[in-house]
Amino acid sequence: MKTFLTAFFLLILHLNCRAQWIELNVGSTSASYFTDVYAITPDIVIVVGNNGTIMKTADGGITWQQKPSGTNQLLKKVRFTTANIGYVIGNQGVLLKTIDGGDSWAAIDTGRNVNFESLSSLGENFVYIAYVDNLLKSADGGNTWQSFPLDFLYGNIQFLTQDIGYASKVNGRFSKTVDGGESWQELLGFKPFYFINKDIGFYDSGGLLKTTDGGYTFEYTGTGSGSVLSSLLAINENTIWGIYAGALNGDGTTTGVIKMSDSGTGTYINNTWWDNDTSLNMNAIHFANESTGYIVGYKNAKAAIWKNLTGINVPGPGLNTVDETLISFKVYPNPASDKIKVTTGDHSSKEIAIILTDTSGRNIYNEKYNNSKEVTIDVHSFAKGTYVLTIKTQNQNYAQKLIIQ
Repeated sequence: MKTFLTAFFLLILHLNCRAQWIELNVGSTSASYFTDVYAITPDIVIVVGNNGTIMKTADGGITWQQKPSGTNQLLKKVRFTTANIGYVIGNQGVLLKTIDGGDSWAAIDTGRNVNFESLSSLGENFVYIAYVDNLLKSADGGNTWQSFPLDFLYGNIQFLTQDIGYASKVNGRFSKTVDGGESWQELLGFKPFYFINKDIGFYDSGGLLKTTDGGYTFEYTGTGSGSVLSSLLAINENTIWGIYAGALNGDGTTTGVIKMSDSGTGTYINNTWWDNDTSLNMNAIHFANESTGYIVGYKNAKAAIWKNLTGINVPGPGLNTVDETLISFKVYPNPASDKIKVTTGDHSSKEIAIILTDTSGRNIYNEKYNNSKEVTIDVHSFAKGTYVLTIKTQNQNYAQKLIIQ
């Protein structure tokens, strides 16, 4: 059965190799939509949703198992602090903890029967939960709690150290604490925001802005969505992902995914993947590393998960299309056993990078070329199997499947 499922998953990958976001087969689930995702590793992923649903995969999305949660409440956020220790929050004061990587979950009583909104955790012991106008803080893994009033909060929180954290505000701005949540100072930035450490962070408001001094000053990076994002995720200082908010199409569903990347000069460039399907909505995004990430939400009134194996966000109108300006690339023969040739067409005068990635997301080949009309790559020593061949130009990317036999 496992061999069959693996083959089926690879077939899906073959059919959608141009689509960098591949819809996975979730199997049986009690959820009609998923709300959040956390990739512990590229293969081990936890997803939560409505009806108390917790799903886990240990094989990169080939198979999924629903884990008992002990509740039928809406679960909203999932965070892991180590490979084994993680937390889930939901409505009606639901707080769940795992110490075995998401295989089993135990309820923690905080003494609150309210709808929890946001979650952040550090190390093995520090947990922060926000709801309406309060912040709960535990320094012992959820055994005891402190409560601090928040007269502004109704959104995301993110703690980078035990004392330094950031929180969204009702008015769209966000604030900073340096004393573990006891007091807060409003910053000039707007939500959504994301910090990769206590000093370096980003927010998007008609463009991507970056801080290197803990949010006290921000500078434009030269790019951004130019519109409204519902979420932002900085994998590192050079790579930021976002989901376009539903306000753009009027039906409440999200309209695309944006990737913002440092071009190497400090100026960021965009790759946007537009979604014109009004039956599809993306609620959360998370990457395990630069190349492997997951998005969760729903499609056609069913819970849905999408996976990215390349870290590429091909521009184009829709989730199953590729930018026509990049079709001038030709790769042959395919399948191949000895050598492949890549013709660059209209891009022959530009610098390009050619990357070959296996189905686990590992780079097998990565080289840059300048002023080349045709590139020959020796593949005879590579293991037989299916790969994703990616061609990167200065501001666009193209990918297709390659079979080595």
